Amino acid sequence: GVLSTRAGGGTEVLSGPSMACPRVSGAAAVLMANGYSASQARQRLKNTATDLGLPGYEQGAGQIDLGSAI
Repeated sequence: GVLSTRAGGGTEVLSGPSMACPRVSGAAAVLMANGYSASQARQRLKNTATDLGLPGYEQGAGQIDLGSAI
């Protein structure tokens, strides 16, 4: 999960595509700033993701490992 702020104040741990999107787009931006094309960044993130042992429809490619992707 991702620690997120609540509209009324405080924080909570959330999960799902809306929580993953900022992490994925940020990681892609880092790779693209280092010379990767968009398609190369996408493939690199998928190839270096850590398998969480869940079905693909639940985890996608897995957990991003930006350190390995760079």
